[in-house]
Amino acid sequence: MILYESDILKLEQIKAYIISNLEKDLGVTNLCKLFSISKSKLKRQFSFYFKSSIHHYIQHQRLLLAHSLLCNRQYSVTTISMLCGYKDRCSFTHAFTSFFKYTPLECLKSQKMNLDFLPDNIVLNQNDTHLNHLDT
Repeated sequence: MILYESDILKLEQIKAYIISNLEKDLGVTNLCKLFSISKSKLKRQFSFYFKSSIHHYIQHQRLLLAHSLLCNRQYSVTTISMLCGYKDRCSFTHAFTSFFKYTPLECLKSQKMNLDFLPDNIVLNQNDTHLNHLDT
C-alpha cells in the first residue's frame, strides 16, 4: 500500500485527536465524520501505518491512561473508567484485567508502581510516565 504525505498527515492528526480525547466516543463513524474519510479507508490506512487496528489502538491507549491514573491513586476506579471512555465500571474492569492480568483495584491498592507487577509485554518509558505495550 502506498500512503501519500496527505494520508500520513491525516492519520497523525487522527492519532493526536484520539490521544487527546480518550474520554469521548471514538467510534470509527465519528472519526470518519470529523476527518472526512471513509470507514474502509480509515481502517485500512490506520492498520497499515500504525500496525494496529484503530479499535485496538484506542483500547490500548485508554488502558495505558487508566493504568497511569490508577498508579497515581488520585481517583476511584469508577472515575477512572469514565475518564478513559468506558461506559461503565464493569466493562472497564474486564478490559483492564484482560490486558494487564490483574484488576484495577489491585493496581490502585499497590503501594508504588512496581515494574515487576506489569506483564512482560508492558514497559515503562523512562523519559516519561507512559506505558508502552510491546507486540509479541
